[in-house]
Amino acid sequence: MTIEQIDRQNPDFLKHIYKIRKQVFENEFGFPKKDRMTQNEWDALSNHYLLINNGKPVGAVAVVNWTGLCDILKENGIDPKLSVAKITKLAILPEARSLSNLKELIYSTQQEIITSHYDFVTANVARPSNKPKDRRMDHIKQTYQKTFGLQEIQESDGSWTLGKQL
Repeated sequence: MTIEQIDRQNPDFLKHIYKIRKQVFENEFGFPKKDRMTQNEWDALSNHYLLINNGKPVGAVAVVNWTGLCDILKENGIDPKLSVAKITKLAILPEARSLSNLKELIYSTQQEIITSHYDFVTANVARPSNKPKDRRMDHIKQTYQKTFGLQEIQESDGSWTLGKQL
């Protein structure tokens, strides 16, 4: 099992990440394309990590530097003066879900957050826009809270902003 940091300009590696996200977010959880869970404008600004198990890409996560994005930070209840890392698009294929694979992806994000000297880490968890009563994301929110030690900052219509000061 290995973790590779992916060059965000390399379409060959990004296609593996997009394939994993599509299977997890669109096929498994039912997010519609308009929710932009598979691919969005933040991908060009993110540091992507790809989990490879026995030569097969099986998981991905990204870290985005939100420092200085004052309007977005205020909208999410975060002090805009802080240096902020957002953990996003954590996805592991169902057949590869295990505590060890999750730990590998988390370790990658933690190393980036530590070495980049962020003041605050955040993540958003939301229900699919076409399934606002789908409770499966409640479990994902709890997993993020436990795994990353994040607290709920705000909740709005089945979408949560989580975070913690470092």
